[in-house]
Amino acid sequence: MTGEPTAPNQRHPTGMTNAMTAAKAKTLAEPAQKGRPGRKPKPIDLRTVYQCALIGCTTSEIAAICSISQNQLFAHMKRDPAIREAIERGQEAGKVSLRRRMHRRAMSGSDTMLIWMSKNRLGMRDRFETEHGVTKGLEEVLRELAEIEAGQTAA
Repeated sequence: MTGEPTAPNQRHPTGMTNAMTAAKAKTLAEPAQKGRPGRKPKPIDLRTVYQCALIGCTTSEIAAICSISQNQLFAHMKRDPAIREAIERGQEAGKVSLRRRMHRRAMSGSDTMLIWMSKNRLGMRDRFETEHGVTKGLEEVLRELAEIEAGQTAA
């Protein structure tokens, strides 16, 4: 005999019955839940998320509008890829909209917008010519300084 009880209600050397031992073994074999049980995640309106991203809101601002923390928003984005997609689509649509309006302004004759777009899209830039040569000799500079000092001491 190995010392283990065989009948369902027979006591084990630890004082537990076979049924109790089997139940304990079952609970030990089950994986533990990750994290705390907590409450269910607050639902997020995808249209609101999209509209916020469209106007250029950051994830922090989107989370505030949805009345959740930024970490909770990131957790939602991991669980539900539709939220991440709504943010990405909103951001890209906002960029396209802005680019379209800038182009219209430039084509309607806005000099400022034409200059800005030509610098950013065409790589143009303002160039300033700078001379790095010496035009006066050392003796001439020293002579001028001596004249200035002589004029200050005479006054």
